[in-house]
Amino acid sequence: MAVVAPTCTEAKPQDESPSQVCAQIGSASRWLCFLWTRLPGQYTASKLDAFEQFRLQSSHWKVLAILLLTPGPCLLANLLLESIPLADPATGFRHSVAFQLRHFFASVIQTMFPALVKKNCVPDFAIGSWKLVAAFAVIQGAIAISTNAVISLSTGVYPVPFAHFTPSIPMGVIGTLLCYRRQAWGPESSDFRAKSTKVDHRLAMEMLPIFVYPVFTALFMSLPPREQLWLSLLLPVIKLALKRWLWLVSRSDGDLVGGITCCVGHLYHILFTDVILQNAKSVQTLAVVVLFNVGQMLLNCRYIMKDASALEIAKQQLQGEYLKNLTDNVAYNAMRFANESDVADKLHAQQPTALLSTYPGYHRKAFVHRHSKRVRGSALLSSPSLAHVKRLSVTSLRRMHQDAGRRGSNSTTMSSSWSKQGSALVQVLPVSGNQRRSISLDDFSSHAHLLQQLMGALELSKVSSIESHSTITREVYVQRVVSALHQTEMILLRSYITIFATSFYVFYLVYIFELPNRPYFATLVSMSTIADVGQTSQRLLLLCGLEIVFLGIYVALIQRRLGVSALYQLAFVLRSQFILVQAKFVMLSLVILGFPLAHYGNGIIYRLGSKSH
Repeated sequence: MAVVAPTCTEAKPQDESPSQVCAQIGSASRWLCFLWTRLPGQYTASKLDAFEQFRLQSSHWKVLAILLLTPGPCLLANLLLESIPLADPATGFRHSVAFQLRHFFASVIQTMFPALVKKNCVPDFAIGSWKLVAAFAVIQGAIAISTNAVISLSTGVYPVPFAHFTPSIPMGVIGTLLCYRRQAWGPESSDFRAKSTKVDHRLAMEMLPIFVYPVFTALFMSLPPREQLWLSLLLPVIKLALKRWLWLVSRSDGDLVGGITCCVGHLYHILFTDVILQNAKSVQTLAVVVLFNVGQMLLNCRYIMKDASALEIAKQQLQGEYLKNLTDNVAYNAMRFANESDVADKLHAQQPTALLSTYPGYHRKAFVHRHSKRVRGSALLSSPSLAHVKRLSVTSLRRMHQDAGRRGSNSTTMSSSWSKQGSALVQVLPVSGNQRRSISLDDFSSHAHLLQQLMGALELSKVSSIESHSTITREVYVQRVVSALHQTEMILLRSYITIFATSFYVFYLVYIFELPNRPYFATLVSMSTIADVGQTSQRLLLLCGLEIVFLGIYVALIQRRLGVSALYQLAFVLRSQFILVQAKFVMLSLVILGFPLAHYGNGIIYRLGSKSH
């Protein structure tokens, strides 16, 4: 029989079924939901202790001064650098003395702050004093301008393309050699090297988004109004992806991850949003940007209410004196519970520990001294949680043995008193067949002793279960408080950065417009009259005003539902992480705002954007 093979036309075409399309849409939706969810985290007990001490020792005037003066160094550094009059880059390298001076000062500042951050996070860092930090920064600044000068003179190209980043390799090599030479007399422990490497990686990752936003800005500026509208819809996705990425990089430092994600990711986002509001060509694009920010603000209010509800449920689980002794200040209540031995053991048993912070700035002497035995024991063991459980088990068994021994001695005394009565007892239950036998007093004494031990064990088990339940409820209460404080910290920081960055950018635009350097900024070409500056300022101040209104709502909600002063919490974060916050504000603003300057050779990005249109 002949076999007929099917031809290609007889084969069924492979088309995508609706289920595959739905699966792809579902995976994309899950990915977006993952980006949109809140970043987990919590305060450690040592950070909570530092916050409580700050609240007790700080006056209202001190809090107000911290909130108002924190942006000062950032504003001062940017305005002083922009005040240096620059020559036209078309005149060549030999007329660029003013720009080389500007680039030198910017490089010194951008090098000094990472060294200060590393010293702040790694106390044993080799470059310790201010003099050494300043000398290190000056050397790095000289390397930066020397590298660009050599490239320009050898190739005849000026401005040097991407002058911000071309000196990175020689600066990194020489900086490593300088630190290595100093480190010869420093600690050689693996713990020090691990901390130092972690901070280096984190600082490097924080600068990578600078390669994303300028390209996005150049593309946005070159598009017509309709395409700008569609491109602005990607802004939330970029922000959420950047925020999640920064969290993944720095999540091992639980007490710093909130400040890092906000002061880096949100600062990038807000400065880019300001540029969008400045260069938007349609009202619809402005509406999309404003609506996204308003939606995020409403979600923040919902998150605060959700945390307050979870905290109320944890409060209702408390019993007895613990519930009666609660105050309106949840931070004080949580700190009081965390200082109790059983709850502190539970917090320290977590991995990583929720008792002691990895940031040295939150190691208050009184707190560390209180928990010194617990902290010292964990530092000597490879698995702190398992060793901790083992210590607890041995202690519990020892106590049970002592209690059983005391109860056994009491039952022996009781049985000896019964033996003096000299009465015989008859067994009630049959032993075998119809035989009956009498039980001696010695047998009864042994049974009574066993019964007393069983009753004692049951009582001890009941008491232990009650104590364990009380410990768990207090631990859950502490966990709810520190988690809520972590989330409110991020909400307050984002709101504060939005207000600071938008108002700062308005002042920056007005100041730059009056300077002769304005034509050299690619992002300011469209602003030719003071009316253009006024229109841009109105857009930015609208966003700033909305954020101020919602900040007031946040403060009221946090105070009313959580019993915590939001302004004190915000001032505490800005003050306790002063070096880290100032490093992000100053360093990132210098790079982002200086990126469009023609002298840095980044104009090719903006020219490519205009050619694409």
